[in-house]
Amino acid sequence: RSLCRVMGPDPVELDRRHRTERMELSWRPRRPGHDDEEPRAPGPLEWPLPEGRFDRLVAEFALDLFDQALAKARFNQKEAARLLGLSYHRFRFLHRKYKAGGE
Repeated sequence: RSLCRVMGPDPVELDRRHRTERMELSWRPRRPGHDDEEPRAPGPLEWPLPEGRFDRLVAEFALDLFDQALAKARFNQKEAARLLGLSYHRFRFLHRKYKAGGE
């Protein structure tokens, strides 16, 4: 038996192939004046700047996520944390932080 059959595919080659596929699938932001390109999702250059409201916008977004997760988890904080991919303690810390209006 060959070594490849025993050990499986080369992990370095799999990683290289995965990175190449990710680069091919990624998109670039549209720059003003490049109308000949097909329309794409808004990129970093097209988002309006929050002009001093960044912290408030982030807090509002986080609170919306927390509220959605809590509603879906029937207000079980441990389950809501799992839905968001956070630990229970991190969820509680961030929820209290944004609920209190902290930065």
